[in-house]
Amino acid sequence: MKPALIYTLLPVIATVANIFCQDMTTRQYASPYHITLPLLIGTGAGLVIKYILDKRYLGGVTGLVIGHVAGDIERGIDKGEDVLYTPGFCCLIMTIIRSILEFGFRRLSL
Repeated sequence: MKPALIYTLLPVIATVANIFCQDMTTRQYASPYHITLPLLIGTGAGLVIKYILDKRYLGGVTGLVIGHVAGDIERGIDKGEDVLYTPGFCCLIMTIIRSILEFGFRRLSL
């Protein structure tokens, strides 16, 4: 299975488990903590399932990604770069995030 598909499916499975556990807890538990408890149980279940799936299916892929990032860092040091985005598409993601935040702060007029 391709790494991109694995990186897409594993969070979806963990999210479905999270929502399922929240729903089951909400149906079974009625008390003053009827919101907090399902959130804690659902989040805990989702994290545990995501961790197990990552360990099972991403063991080799994670090593490849780390090797790629290490190579990018080494090349960045050799070039004397102050800022390095690795993998390269992170530069685009950070530009989008920075633009959204800048737009939001300008709208606040502080």
